[in-house]
Amino acid sequence: MDRFVDTAAGRFQYLEWGAPDAPPLLLLHGFNQTAHSWVEFAEALGERYRVVAFTQRGHGDSLRADDYSRETMVGDVDDVATALGIERFGLVGMSMGAVHAISFTGAQALRVKALVVVDYAPAVKREGVTKISSVVSHRFESFEVAVQQVMHFNPRRTEDNIRQRLSHTLRQGDDGRWGWKVDVNIGKDKRFGEPAEVMWKQVAAIACPSLIIRGADSDLLEQEAAERMARELGDGRLAVVTGAGHSVAGDNPEGFHAVAAPFLDAHAG
Repeated sequence: MDRFVDTAAGRFQYLEWGAPDAPPLLLLHGFNQTAHSWVEFAEALGERYRVVAFTQRGHGDSLRADDYSRETMVGDVDDVATALGIERFGLVGMSMGAVHAISFTGAQALRVKALVVVDYAPAVKREGVTKISSVVSHRFESFEVAVQQVMHFNPRRTEDNIRQRLSHTLRQGDDGRWGWKVDVNIGKDKRFGEPAEVMWKQVAAIACPSLIIRGADSDLLEQEAAERMARELGDGRLAVVTGAGHSVAGDNPEGFHAVAAPFLDAHAG
């Protein structure tokens, strides 16, 4: 069930699983996703963790704003966690969410027990970024057309999985067509023009146990960059999930769980 939390910045949509007094995990989705992208993983961990996934600003049913800087969106992580009474936790971030997870961990190291970075490094393949950008700008004549086109775009997913995801990431406009529930101004922030070394320095400053997860078929993260991530982190390791592209947790939920859950149980439980 969708829930909402109010912060000084505005209202954020979130999902929660597990007992309130269980060890907490906070999950950050990627660009053009929502908290619902974590459903399978969160449900599997809900028996032993308090799992919270929140929809970041500019996405889904969370607030829209003029400011989508990295610093502001990292501040949202702090605000939401604090508003929900979560002090120290395991942190999992995918793609855009991984950027914010890395920056948050660097700024507030004492609050993060363990870090999981999903299919991200400061150096990503341009063709993968272009593909995501082209999808985000597309509008669909109907919801069913969207389902079929997204199935073609990512054949790893089942139709039921895609239908469920799109029910949270698409909305119908006044013209009857369907578009994404994401503010495209996020991609215009100045951070997207900065040198990769800015984020590499933040990666190197992280000392907590960290796991990099790469989709074996990822069109964004190359193996070489993933291996560098594991080396640069103070206590890093790398896992590669077969049968998955960039959206690892959704493409192969079982494979993702098989590598992420043991790591979290060892370091964030």
